Amino acid sequence: MDDELLRQAELALSEARRQLEQHAFRPYFLVHVTGVAGGASFERMNFDPDMLNHSLDKRALFRSIRVLVRLLPIDAVILVSDMRMAQLTPAGLSFARDHSAEFQRLAAEPGFATLARRGLVERSDALQVCLQTAAETHWINQRYERDLDGSVIFGRRDTVSSLEEGVGVDGDMMSVFSDEDESPALERLVARLKGEHAKAD
Repeated sequence: MDDELLRQAELALSEARRQLEQHAFRPYFLVHVTGVAGGASFERMNFDPDMLNHSLDKRALFRSIRVLVRLLPIDAVILVSDMRMAQLTPAGLSFARDHSAEFQRLAAEPGFATLARRGLVERSDALQVCLQTAAETHWINQRYERDLDGSVIFGRRDTVSSLEEGVGVDGDMMSVFSDEDESPALERLVARLKGEHAKAD
């Protein structure tokens, strides 16, 4: 993974931590556009946090990202979000092994509510920075909890990388999404970036 992309991912996490402590965090994604005037640049786009709570909204979000990747000379995307993570308990490991189909159905529920209620998972909140290129995906998960006074207590940080070929902004990870663009804000961003790219040529 390119060192500059990794540096930008770390900067994104630092910004997200500051925003979370100030009760002002909103998810967003950055696209790394090459060939624009002055060299490559990161362009930022915010989105409604509720888009991460429902599968149809997630499909629309990732469809928009994939459209950008196809229309513009983008070689990386950084997605910054706030998420609910779940760690399997020993009982959860047994349940997942013995009742695979039922476990997968319950795991699709928002917030892993039933799994947590049954003691099959332990939930935690986390900031996630997901850096994707055509050939690699790099995740940073920063766990946290809020104290009674509302202050943020940051916990364990996990970093995971995948070197699978074809997994990333232009590969299998997003190939399930169609190419319709239903976002006026996205259309304006694409038009502006295409104009900048043309000037660079």
